[in-house]
Amino acid sequence: MRKEKQFLLDDFEEKLQGAKAIIVAKYSSIEPNLSWQFRKDLAQCDSSLTVVKKSIFLKALKKIGLTTTEEALEGNIGFITSEEDPLPMTKVVSKFISDYEGKLEVLFGRVEGQKITGKDVQVLAKLPPLNEMRAIFLGLLTAPMSGVLSVMESVLTSLVYAIENKSTK
Repeated sequence: MRKEKQFLLDDFEEKLQGAKAIIVAKYSSIEPNLSWQFRKDLAQCDSSLTVVKKSIFLKALKKIGLTTTEEALEGNIGFITSEEDPLPMTKVVSKFISDYEGKLEVLFGRVEGQKITGKDVQVLAKLPPLNEMRAIFLGLLTAPMSGVLSVMESVLTSLVYAIENKSTK
């Protein structure tokens, strides 16, 4: 393998291995300004889009354990990686797909070790952010306890009102 191709392979492999989430997508006829805006939106959520040469990309995918065929990667291919929380990245990708139909198609990906499809990306995009999900979970845990506390407090309050009413008469 030539030095340039080996450099690209090493670069792709490094990006793929360091990412918490990877989305492989096919794109077509994206104007430069639109591409720039998409990359800017991805950068705001610590993600990046990389356009790839298929033959080298297939080798890099194989090294990280994701396999596919060259026929499955028809057209122009790019991959989007996130080294942080993958949900904001999926929201940006999903919004781009809905705003500009036919320009980008998610083929497959991997999020925290799990292989995902294009439909899974749409589902992930609808989830609330991680901190919000934590808050919802904590609310679910504390709801029964606060309910019991409220009932006990109301019983005690009722008892105090009853005694107070009896003592004033």
